[in-house]
Amino acid sequence: MVFDEIHLWGEEDIKVAKGQLSSRGVFYCYNDALVSEGFKECFTGISMYAPDYELIFEAKLYMEGIHGGLKLGQILATLMRDCKEKLSKQAVYDFGLRKSNAIVRAAGILTRFFGDDLSDADSLFNTCLTQLTPCMGKEDKEALTAMLQTLFPESKVHIS
Repeated sequence: MVFDEIHLWGEEDIKVAKGQLSSRGVFYCYNDALVSEGFKECFTGISMYAPDYELIFEAKLYMEGIHGGLKLGQILATLMRDCKEKLSKQAVYDFGLRKSNAIVRAAGILTRFFGDDLSDADSLFNTCLTQLTPCMGKEDKEALTAMLQTLFPESKVHIS
């Protein structure tokens, strides 16, 4: 359900909403200064937290057929965090879940295409290299390559 202009609701509207929503999960966002106390009392507060990227990446890697999901999920989470922190700040850089999902999907495709000829770590290494570097400047490419070599010390294969 979507509520619009809830700051205009009267007491009767709030009672009706409370009766209809008692057994449903509702997500809403409001400007605290505009909403009456009666409306706020209708809902239990929830808190938000940062997603567990390692767990998300682990599950997605397994879903793509990559068997080393636990270790590689930790590596991918570390890489994306390090990229956010250590590379220059550019509007075109995306080191969040959207880019990570694209990387995981592409690594799954490589893994399925090459089979046993390419390890799971090599698939993820090559995918990170090819997915992250196209929009980077020279210094950031060098920094990313150094990060990848640290995180994937045994991966040497580069598929372009």
